Amino acid sequence: MLSSRLSQHRVIIFTTLALFIFILTSVHVEAEKLTNSATAVNYQVVDLSADSTDNSDIIDVSGGIKNFGYTSIKGHAIIYLLDGNQSVLQAIDTQVNDGQSFRHAQTGKFETTVNIAGLSNVQSVTVEFIMDRI
Repeated sequence: MLSSRLSQHRVIIFTTLALFIFILTSVHVEAEKLTNSATAVNYQVVDLSADSTDNSDIIDVSGGIKNFGYTSIKGHAIIYLLDGNQSVLQAIDTQVNDGQSFRHAQTGKFETTVNIAGLSNVQSVTVEFIMDRI
């Protein structure tokens, strides 16, 4: 009877340990998938400039998107023209890096010309980068 109880305890302990090891392995795999995810891409807008041309209604907007992630990215920039209250007066979409992907530590350039005739009080420019699927 005593050996039968010991045998039952060994089965319970073995089953519990096997289940515990299985759970630990599953959690590790899921965590690894998350850290290698393409959604963890980091980027920054760099060298943003908005210069008026000889015609005061035209401005040239240019800059770059620096890729700090470890996967290649591609996308487009939305350029927002803002008034003094930071309200959007106009939004312009333009390709980054001519629509081509760019790797880690590279900067994808963008530039566009904007006619601001009819827009009152353009005070600043900001840029949002939208990544496309590769």
